Amino acid sequence: MYKTQGAEAIPVSSMDGRAIVESGVLTLRGLITLWALNNPAWAAVEQLTTPLSISVDVKLGSTAAYAGLALRVSNTEPASYYLLQLVNGVSGHAFYKVTAGVKVLLGSATSGVCGVSTSAFRRIVFTHAGTSLTATCDGVSLGSVTDSSNRFLAGTAGLYHENGGRTYGTSSIFDNLLIERGCDGPKGGCPAALPGEQCFMSCAAGSTAAQASSQNLTCGNSGAWSSSPLLCIPLFNITEFTFEVLENAAPSALVGRVNASDRDARAPIWDTLSY
Repeated sequence: MYKTQGAEAIPVSSMDGRAIVESGVLTLRGLITLWALNNPAWAAVEQLTTPLSISVDVKLGSTAAYAGLALRVSNTEPASYYLLQLVNGVSGHAFYKVTAGVKVLLGSATSGVCGVSTSAFRRIVFTHAGTSLTATCDGVSLGSVTDSSNRFLAGTAGLYHENGGRTYGTSSIFDNLLIERGCDGPKGGCPAALPGEQCFMSCAAGSTAAQASSQNLTCGNSGAWSSSPLLCIPLFNITEFTFEVLENAAPSALVGRVNASDRDARAPIWDTLSY
């Protein structure tokens, strides 16, 4: 396993020629090479259950190469991790679970929507949240799979190369790497092992921040955020609603109803609230 210290590349001489940073891109070579971050500190937090995502531009250096994005990479050798493997062409991409170096197929990615090649970069996003693994290619869904047993909860993210054709000179090329994770810790708090970590939250279009909630939060030593996490409430198309109540209306009689779509709901679809 070949790693970086923080976000800076290890000197080429120490990478044995398998991971080279040149012309602003990272090129991986070898039979099987995993390039994974061992920093920042949250990568090593035990039982870290927040969503984790890796985004990167991918291009093959040769048609026989397999390129990949890795999530929940363990700090052991051989490593365990989730893998989105990309091959030359528009079909054959797949989700794997790698346990101590052994690959097990979790499911195939959607065919016909992502042409990985040697001629152009594709923007790939690979995300793990709960029991689900999802991916997109240039904003188009590559599908999803689930892993409900013996899930990998902790670990960092990385990039992967495999010499699929077992021929000389294969490589995978990566650029513009971005790694993100969710802010929520256990029971809605922040990860106590990471005091001082900051998080920025925002409301989706169609909703607004409620009073006494904050967009900028800092994790304290007790595992609690420095202020109340952001609460988003629906935006209505008008600011005031007026209802008339009959003088002889019976107790508990319906006076009126207002419906609004809550766009920051955590459910897969927007929730509808009644007031």
